[in-house]
Amino acid sequence: MPSMRWRALGAVTLLAVAACAKAGALDQRPAELIVLDGATSVRDATRNGVYELTYQLESTYPAANVTSKIEAIFNDTRWSALAEDWLNPGNPSGHSLGWGSLLDSSKTPNTIVHKWSAEWKDTNDNIVIYMLRFDSAVPPDEPFLQRPDNHILKVTAAFVPGYVVHVLRSDSDQPLR
Repeated sequence: MPSMRWRALGAVTLLAVAACAKAGALDQRPAELIVLDGATSVRDATRNGVYELTYQLESTYPAANVTSKIEAIFNDTRWSALAEDWLNPGNPSGHSLGWGSLLDSSKTPNTIVHKWSAEWKDTNDNIVIYMLRFDSAVPPDEPFLQRPDNHILKVTAAFVPGYVVHVLRSDSDQPLR
């Protein structure tokens, strides 16, 4: 499985290549990026041609009500779920993996992140990415938590236009899956 370094490199590459793209940026939030009821701290941004949406809401892990609402957006024939991370083939998406967790030791105190991410591709090669996460402090007497210690769900979503996807994939002989 590719390392987190490759994932970070992929994200940096995405931003660098997208900055060079000449197509216009998205002026309004794409319909596939939804803000769910109860959301707070809603932020929209367009960076290098990629539209980003972030917010928080209260939800109980594993946030099945949230994932089902997100997945319902893509229930038409135009969209197909990607089984793998589009920038890092070989890394499974939330469609096949479900929720995962990791220790983030870059924060003090250390944080356990329970995360879910999934990606979809449409017939124009646009990509939509949803990432959900709960952050929990690591208890001093327990090295790991099976469930988050709170109900604060952080949602990040992005719409990557097909032209950005094509520029990034042009150096790769692997198709989007």
